[in-house]
This record gives sequence, C-alpha cells and structure tokens, in this order.
Amino acid sequence: MLEEIKDNFKSNNSGQSIRVLIEAGPTLLTQMVSQNLVDYLYLTINHKLDGEGKISIKKLTSNFNLLNSEKINDCEFLKYVKLANGD
Repeated sequence: MLEEIKDNFKSNNSGQSIRVLIEAGPTLLTQMVSQNLVDYLYLTINHKLDGEGKISIKKLTSNFNLLNSEKINDCEFLKYVKLANGD
C-alpha cells in the first residue's frame, strides 16, 4: 500500500505535490514517516487514556519541527512540519 502511495500520489500533472490527509494508527504512521511520506504531522495526545500500540513521540518527530501546541483539558494537539534536508 505504501508503494502505491509513493508511486501514484507523488505529484499531479503540474508537478506539484498532492495533499492527502491520512488518519492512521501507530504502525502505519511510523511506516509513512520512516519512508519520508509525511510533510505535516498532526498529533493528538490524550494524557488521561492509556491505550495500546504506544510509540515514542520523540523518535517519531525527530525529523520534524513543532509549529504549534495546544492543550485542552487532558488532550494535547501538536502540529509539526518536516525539516528540510540538512536542518
């Protein structure tokens, strides 16, 4: 599935990137980030609930810059942008 995303949705006829919003669980999200398929990363962290499939936020976002963070009650909403090469 990720190969299809990389091959078929990379750009449109004008050469510009196509924007695709993907809501994913930890496994797919980690795979997409590791394959350099994510430019913007929006994370919602619920600090009250303890779920399965935990991942390291620090590791996941190591190639991203935090743009915005907002905490509402027990939830934290984070927006990241991928770092340019060499940053």
